[in-house]
Amino acid sequence: MSFIFWGLTLAMLVAAIGAIIVPLRRASAGDGMLSIAVLILIPAVAAGFYAGLGSPNAASLYPDGSSQRQATTGQGTASNSTKSVGSVGSMLDGLKSRLEKEPDDAGGWLLLAQSYRHLGQTEEAEAAYQRARALGKTDEKFEQTLANAMPAATTAPADTGPVLRGEVTLSADAQSLVEPGDTVFIFAKESANHRMPVVAVRKPATEFPIQFALTDRDVMVAGTSLAQFDQLVVNAKISRSGLATDVLANLEVWSEPVSPLSNQLIDLRLTTHSENNKKIVGDHNE
Repeated sequence: MSFIFWGLTLAMLVAAIGAIIVPLRRASAGDGMLSIAVLILIPAVAAGFYAGLGSPNAASLYPDGSSQRQATTGQGTASNSTKSVGSVGSMLDGLKSRLEKEPDDAGGWLLLAQSYRHLGQTEEAEAAYQRARALGKTDEKFEQTLANAMPAATTAPADTGPVLRGEVTLSADAQSLVEPGDTVFIFAKESANHRMPVVAVRKPATEFPIQFALTDRDVMVAGTSLAQFDQLVVNAKISRSGLATDVLANLEVWSEPVSPLSNQLIDLRLTTHSENNKKIVGDHNE
């Protein structure tokens, strides 16, 4: 819009000069005082036009509502952002309510983790993702994003607190059924009838025999501690699909109830013979 301003200013200036020069030509050409008056009057007239029109920048402030639209757009963006966060928060509340009724929904836990991450609640996102992971649902890209968002880890704490320690092995008949791509799930539950584990880890079948140590770092619900439970049962199973709800050829074993503070070494041997599915080897003192 500035070129329009300067065009109008130039046109008005020419008109002003013309309005002054024409009468002057009728006057005496030798009148020096009149010439001086012209030299003073022309800048004065130009300044008057400038003052009347104002700054060329002023003409571009709201000529087409652009600046006003920018301000409105900024407000709209903030409003949309608030609505977006509110929408995610509402969805998150509904999803948490549903997962309380359907705790085995691995996809739901992954979606909850992604929602928490969107809201910047990294620790809650990590806890929800571990629930999904324990149920066999993983997302490598999201897992990397989550790892980058977590604060840098310091020296890993030693297993000095409550721990369920042991080993998972395969019988000869089970070895012929297991493939390298199979997944081994190790859970600790309040009882075999409880659907939700207190702690959980997953291992590749290539690690057999598998040594495990279930600690508070593996809890499924943030703020939970193994020390809160007098006894827990430990469950190990093999899944070919990678889902914790699937069991390969009945290769699942349960321990007897054991205290997380007893320091017992739990020996879990996976076999196709169901009558051998429970065994604990006595006290383990280090």
